[in-house]
Parts: sequence; structure tokens; C-alpha cells
Amino acid sequence: MDPRSLPSLPAPPFSSQETLEQLDWPWFVNELRSLLRTAPAREHLESLVWARDTNEAQRILAEVEEARALLRKGNAFPLGAPPDIRPHTLRIRKGAILEPSELAEVASWIESVEAMRRFLVIHRQAAPLLHRHAERAPSLSHLVYDIRSAVSPDGEVRDEASPLLSSLRQRARRVHRQIQEKLQSYLHAPEYEDLLQDRFYTLKEDRYVLPVKTHLRSRVDGIVLGSSNSGATLFVEPREIVELNNVHKLALLEIDSEVRRILREICDNLLAEADELSKGESFLAHLDLIQARALMAEETEATVPGLRSEEGLRLLGARHPILVKSKRPVVANDVVVAPPTRTLLITGPNTGGKTCVLKMVGLFALMARAACPLPVQAGSNIPFFERVFSDIGDDQSLQEDRSSFSGHIQRIVQFLDSSPGPSSLALLDEILISTDPDEGACLAQAILERIAEEGGITLATTHFLSLKSLAAEDPRFQNASLGFDPRTLEPTYRLSLGQPGGSHALHMAARLGVPEAVLERARRLSASSGPRGLEPLLLQVETIRVALEEDRRKCLALQAETEALKEQLEKSWTELRSREKELRGKYRKKLEAAFQEALRELDSLKKRHRDRASGSSPAKAHQEIAEARRRALSDQGPFNEEPEEEVGSEPAWTDLACGDLVYLPALRTEARILKMPDRKGYVVVESEGFRMRVSRDQVRMARPRPKDSPSDSRSRETRTDRLENRVQIQPRRAAEKTPGLDRCDLRGLTAAEALERAEQHLDAAFRENVSRTCLIHGLGTGVLRKAVREYLARCPYPISFRPGSPEEGGDGVTIVEIDLAGDRQDPGA
Repeated sequence: MDPRSLPSLPAPPFSSQETLEQLDWPWFVNELRSLLRTAPAREHLESLVWARDTNEAQRILAEVEEARALLRKGNAFPLGAPPDIRPHTLRIRKGAILEPSELAEVASWIESVEAMRRFLVIHRQAAPLLHRHAERAPSLSHLVYDIRSAVSPDGEVRDEASPLLSSLRQRARRVHRQIQEKLQSYLHAPEYEDLLQDRFYTLKEDRYVLPVKTHLRSRVDGIVLGSSNSGATLFVEPREIVELNNVHKLALLEIDSEVRRILREICDNLLAEADELSKGESFLAHLDLIQARALMAEETEATVPGLRSEEGLRLLGARHPILVKSKRPVVANDVVVAPPTRTLLITGPNTGGKTCVLKMVGLFALMARAACPLPVQAGSNIPFFERVFSDIGDDQSLQEDRSSFSGHIQRIVQFLDSSPGPSSLALLDEILISTDPDEGACLAQAILERIAEEGGITLATTHFLSLKSLAAEDPRFQNASLGFDPRTLEPTYRLSLGQPGGSHALHMAARLGVPEAVLERARRLSASSGPRGLEPLLLQVETIRVALEEDRRKCLALQAETEALKEQLEKSWTELRSREKELRGKYRKKLEAAFQEALRELDSLKKRHRDRASGSSPAKAHQEIAEARRRALSDQGPFNEEPEEEVGSEPAWTDLACGDLVYLPALRTEARILKMPDRKGYVVVESEGFRMRVSRDQVRMARPRPKDSPSDSRSRETRTDRLENRVQIQPRRAAEKTPGLDRCDLRGLTAAEALERAEQHLDAAFRENVSRTCLIHGLGTGVLRKAVREYLARCPYPISFRPGSPEEGGDGVTIVEIDLAGDRQDPGA
């Protein structure tokens, strides 16, 4: 809709009707009104919309932001389309009785109030400011109950409204049925077939009658209550139903009396709550306007600006709402007038957007006064202006004998006489252009300086060259220009702060279709009139600026593309890490299952070889258990939760000897050689106190490391310990009953029990690197001593043993020396 076709609006005290119309305020009000649901808000929008002061505007804006947050989550206000009950409440205050249909509308309206109040209570956490209105809203649910229990939604009084009404209506229906039955008998009686004009009955004066042919009236006994327009039919009340009609009529009168009594009682209850009903109207109207502001803000992608006067005008990425609503591409501009600047002089080509900038800033000032978010970027600020003035367009009038110049001067004089002050905004379009350029420029400068002295903010468009240079002399003034592309002869509509712009009149005239001959004549006249001052320089600056702006846009596009690629890569990396974590979880479960299976195998081997009666030698049993342990630790393969480490080269066994370090990839740890490879290619190694027999194919050269590097050792310990803790496998149960590893008491045990404990004790001694231990078996019959020493003789570990000296216990003990260097021949080799 064209803003110029909209009706005029009453002016607020801080502006004038002419200013409102020049700044497209009627258009904005019409857009806001289209979003309202309640009649009071629509009718009184012009007076309801204005905030009284900065604090109220900030509070309303905060409520609007809460409403926007609810809208984004799909929680619109449950306003519906409540009826307008103001005429009803006015009649109630005058003592009138409302019709049932009117009471139904009142009930529907109260239900809207209650629904809105419940909605705010439900969302009190997300919208605490809006919830305060619910706390102050009237509670009118009891009135809804009074109305709904007596009146149906379609506006009929219910039978259940009172016991008397129910009884009266039952009696009336009973009499009505009797009348209908009697009339039906007349319609179907053979003797009445020729007397009736048609086979129906009707009502006349609330009494049931038959349509009798006029010339046969004497044959029907009854009372004539009327006739048809043609006179051919008389409506006769048969004598036999006169009394029934009387009874029915009396019943209807009694029903009407009882209905009036019920309606009067309800209206009296409403009258007692008339003030609460008015509060409910204000409650709905305020929230309706809050949601309308929120909807408008969402449509225009608006933000809440600051309203601090001391920061001046700072509009970032500003877009005119009319252009935004039109869905056309909009050039967003920064408009800044910050201290010490008080006046922004906007120059540039005709049709380049200068007037649009003025109207946009003026409309934003009015929207801020109305507590509406602005189509600007975050960080913007606009003062809460106490005076908004504009002089835009031609104000000449033949009827009032007013020229363009006098019209502009009269409006400016009125503004200056009103003492604008520091909280004023003045918008002057093509200031004093309709007079002599030299005198007009001087007068314009004087007017602008006067407004600046008052402290107000001014935006003025001009083509006067002297005003363009004013910014270089007075810090209160700053230049700005709308862009022009010399290559395409098209305006760019982009505002550049800090530099003046050329008018480009000839270029714009060519664009608008002025004949080339006229343009050529104008160019010759311009060249013959001498230097053009700043115009050629401004054109060069504009050309450079357009090129720089093009480069800037390309850089921004490249930056955006880079950011998008970076975001895509980060997303892909996150997905890969998530997938890796998922796979590791699966592998870990498989690994744990494999380890559990290895544990079961170890337990089975222990049980199978614990019984000496099985004939298996302890050495063979231990060898099988050690081999099972090695498989358990080496089976982790791809299920290891850590990334694979780089594996060393195959060792040159001729260059190695017992005691050298090698690397075991399966265990991801280093080990020390205890026995070189045998004929079958197996080598005995020790790692962290644990000895094992592994294939030479599973051995790699140890990675070189700095001398005396404790960190490597700690890292190996950490990995090995982690494997030990995860696998939780021990080659033998530790000798829990032995207080220390320097001795093991076997007395009182059978031979089998003693050998098992001795084996456990030696296992523990090997793990803890104990080089000497004492087995106490006693003298006795010598059976236990013999069994222990026979076991030690065939033990697979690199040990030597002897009877104890007299000081050590004599022949009642056996001293075992453990060769930690491991140079004894392995029986399993």
C-alpha cells in the first residue's frame, strides 16, 4: 500500500502531523494494526503505541523480546479473535439487560482473558516480565461459569438455568404437543379436506390457526385471527384448541418472565465486576500490541537498539522497513552521528537514496518512541528523541499563496521557535535549494549551525558545495555520501561516512533519458564556465571508492567461502572422531571378550595341571600357562584402543646377546632377552618382571632413545601396567599366606599341597626379582624334603638350590638361589 494513500493520524506531542506523514508513519501504523487481534487495540493504536519515557520504552522492548522468543518456539499468544464487548459493558453500566447472545460473547471474551492469563503462568520461566501482567490481570472465571451454566454458546438460555424455567418449558412443550396433535387431526379429517386452503397450520398472534377457504368459513367453528393478502384464505383458530392456545400463551409468558429474571441476575453480577472487565480489556490490548510488535520485528529481522542519548545516533546495517517488507534486495547502511558530531551532511547523486536515508532515520526515531525493535544490527543506538521534525518534499500551495521556498522557511522557523534542545532530531531534505544557490547555501549553513548550538541531531541532504566543505572547518559537522558507479552510471545506494559526494547531474540526466544533444550542450556550457571545484576530484574519488568496494566484496566473499570450508572440515573431523570413538568402543568390547576367554583358558589349565596325579610335569604345566598368558596379551591386535606405533626393524640376532633390549609389538612394550632363540625359533624374554617365551618373529629391534631417559621407561611402564590391569592375568596366584618372599613355610602340608605352594612362591619371587628364598619343610620322615628337592631339580626356572647351613636351619630347609640373568637352560626349549 502506498503510504501517501493512508489517512492522517493524530500527532503526538513530540511531533506534527506533517512530519508523521513525511516519515511514512501512517504506513507503519497500518502494518502494525493488521497484526492486532483485539478491537480496542486496533481502534486506539495511535494512543496506545507511544511510550511515555525511556524507561517504559525499554520495559516494553524487553517484553517484546520475550514474546519473540516464545514465537520462535511456536508459542504464540492464545488471543484468538475475541469479540468486542465494550458496547455490552457500557449498557451494563447503564443498567440494561443483555440478550443471551450478547452474554455468550461476554463469556467468550472472558475465556480469552483467562486463556491468556494461564498461558503467561505456564511460560513464567521463559517470560518473567510478561508474567507480571498475568499477576495483575483480573480473575473472571466465576463470571464465565455463571454465564455458561445459563446460556449456551449459540446464545440460547438453557433449561437448566433454573428449576422453574425447566418446569415451565416442559409444560409448554407438553401443551404444544397437544395442540399439534389436535391440528394434525383436522388436517387429515375427511370433512375438512374441502374446507382447508392447504394441508398445514401456522401461527398468528402467537396462536395456532388453520388456513380456511373464505367462502367456507361458516362450516368451521372457531375465531378468525386474520386473512391472506388475496383475501382467499382466513386464518381460523378452531374452538377446540382455544383453551390449549391460552394455556400455551400463558406458559410462554411465564417462561419469558423467568428468562428475564435469570438474565438480570447475570447482568447484575457483571455490573459488580465492571471495573475488572475494563482491566481485562487493557490486559488483552497491551499483550495484543506486544505480540504485534514482536511479529513485526520477526518479519523485518529487527533488533532492540540502545536508547542512550549520550551515545548519539548509531544505526548499524540499517534497512528501511518498507523496503524490507517489499521483499526486494535492500542495501544496508551505517548511519552514525556521535559526539562531537551533531550534523550529518548527506550528498550524492539525485535518485541516489538521500531522501530514503532521511525517512528511514525519522521512522526509526518514531519506532523507538513506540518501543518497536528496528531493522538494524546489534550494537545500534538511537536516542529517545523528545522532538522529531522533518522538512521533506515540496510544500508549495497555490490555494494558500505559498511558494516552495516560503513553505520550507515557515516550517523551519516553527521548529527553531520551539527551542528544539539537545533531545531533538531534525531531518532537512535539500535544505533551501529552491532559492539563489549562494544565498541559499549561506542561509542553510546559518540554520544548521543554530540547531547544532542547541545540541540537537540533524541530518540534511544538500548539493551546496560550500556545505560540503563545512565538515573540514567545524567538528560538529560530518560529511556522508551515497555511492555512484561511474562505470554503469548507476547509484549504489551505499552510504559512505566521512566523505562528500558529487551530484553527477549530467550522468543521472543521461540515465533518466535526457536527449544526447541536450546533454552535449550542457557539457560544453559546463566546460566554458571554468573549473568545477571539487566535482572532478569527487568523481575520481568515487571511481576509486567503487573499485575498492568491489575488492572488499570479493574479499568478504572469499572469507565467507573460507569460513564455510573451515566449518565443513571441522564438521567432517568431528564426524570422523565420533566414528573412531564408536569403532574403538566396539573393538574394546571384542578385546574384553577375548581376554575373558583367555582367562577362562588359564583357569582351565591351572585346574587341569594342579592335580599331580595327572602325570603332567610342573614344568610342562607352567609352560602351557605361560604360553596361554602370552597369547592373551598378544591377541589384542586391532582392538587396542591406542593408535598403532611405528614398529622397529627385525633384529640381527648375531648382534644381540642376553640382557639386550628388544621391542614386542604385540604387547607394545620393550623386553630384555633372557635366552637366545632355540632350535624352534623361540626366545625367552622378560618384561616388567614377567617372563615369557615368544616366537622370534614377534620380536623387533628396540627404538633408540636418549641415554638415561626416564620418561621412556615411565611411558613403557604405563602401557604395560595398563595392559596388566586390563587383562588382569597372573601366571600363578601369589602366595598370600607367605608373610614375605624371603621364605615359604611348607610344614604341615601334604606333598601335593607343599609343591603347589612352593610353585606359587617361586612365581611371586620371580615377579618381584627376589634372588634368594628359603623353603621350610622340616626334618620329619624326609618325604616332604625329598618331594620339594625333586621338584626344584626339574623346575623350569633358572635356579640352584642346596640344604641350609646349621645357622639357616640345616637339612630342615632348602635354600633356593634364583639366577635373574636367566642363563640356565630352559627345559622347554
